[in-house]
Amino acid sequence: HGINGDFWWFFITLIFIVVPSVIVNVRATSQLKKQGTCNKVKYIAIFANCGVIFRYIQELEQWKKENFDKTPCGKSDQCCPCKTCLPWYTLQKEKSLESTYSMAKLRYLETITECAPQWCLQTYIMLRQWYFPWYTVVSIVLSLLSLAWSITMLEKTRETKENRNFKLITTVSFLIWQLASLISRLSAIVILAYVHRYYVIIFFAINWLLLAVVVSVVNRGNVYSQPDNPGLLFFGVWVLCYPVMFHSSESQIATFEFKNHKRHMALGNVLLALGNIIMLTLSVTVANPYAPYMEILKPVAISLVVGGLLISSIFFLAYDKCCFPETNNDQMDNVLSVVNNAFQEEAC
Repeated sequence: HGINGDFWWFFITLIFIVVPSVIVNVRATSQLKKQGTCNKVKYIAIFANCGVIFRYIQELEQWKKENFDKTPCGKSDQCCPCKTCLPWYTLQKEKSLESTYSMAKLRYLETITECAPQWCLQTYIMLRQWYFPWYTVVSIVLSLLSLAWSITMLEKTRETKENRNFKLITTVSFLIWQLASLISRLSAIVILAYVHRYYVIIFFAINWLLLAVVVSVVNRGNVYSQPDNPGLLFFGVWVLCYPVMFHSSESQIATFEFKNHKRHMALGNVLLALGNIIMLTLSVTVANPYAPYMEILKPVAISLVVGGLLISSIFFLAYDKCCFPETNNDQMDNVLSVVNNAFQEEAC
């Protein structure tokens, strides 16, 4: 954009890159601090904006320690059942699950703050200029896939951490559900922006504000227990509602500490669908001279928004009714077997 003289798009794109990068770096640095990383590394991560790189290195070290380092008794077998190694193995397993889950949350934060806005911006610029370079098309496809995959991995690691079995068919159903839902949602936002331009910001802000109000009323302060500072409470809920503006999943519902995850997850899908239909209706029924190619885009927009809603609804029902993760009894049986063997050897 800068080379072509499109300085307006250049600065907006730069903002959409820099702001998420700073947010993700702050979060990554806080995770490094929680993991007990030395101050020198934390300072480098803060000022060099490379906290994510250190987190990947930390995650790799934890994985190596769990799978390849020798146990305290000196054996290379990571499942050594002796009374010295069993507590060590259990501790490493817990650390690994916690570290993987934290890394999945960090990756999700990176994609939801960077990929989703950039997808909308890049698609909007192509529609406004009516020019579709191949590298931009590849970029938005990769951004969409990256976002859907990070959502899926966050859900999978959360279920694994809670000792649930996230099978392959469950992963596929969840991934297609999220991918179709994102296509419908992001397409509705872009087509509304193409027709009504900056009014989409007002619509998005009002929607975000109303969602935060509803969650605050329903949640009744469970997210942040700050009875003496309701402003801070509402701000926290408002920030946490940002991902819900794009998709709905159980990981989000768990953040708000709702009791019935399934019901609120289904409600989130319904609200997203209603918002998509409203944005699509406002786009295809109102004529605007600043949208000269709307006659061409109208069937495409309807297909993406409505088709995405139908596909996401089908795979949400498949995930909810047929593929919802169940407790991984096999894993629990393996752990109990190791414990029993350890006690038997000690008794002998």
